[in-house]
Amino acid sequence: MEQYIAQKAQQALEALCSDAPLRDRLKSARGHFCLVAGAHFLKTAPPEVGESITDFMDADIESDAGGAARELRTAIECVFESIGRESIPHDVRCN
Repeated sequence: MEQYIAQKAQQALEALCSDAPLRDRLKSARGHFCLVAGAHFLKTAPPEVGESITDFMDADIESDAGGAARELRTAIECVFESIGRESIPHDVRCN
């Protein structure tokens, strides 16, 4: 499940980086995240990932596109950070 959430975060990032107007990019990103914003997916994710996705989904794109963009950035970063932590082998040591 978490790999699917990461895939949707990657697609949301790609939508955010397009040449479309900001509100259109945010709506496209929301479309990708809406597929994993349901309780079934969010229960399998770490709490901070679920919260950040929910915060973005609750953001008002029309009246506060800047705030929604910040929530989207946070959600994408949180997903990638969480997946990165879990995909690092346990025998790797950082000095």
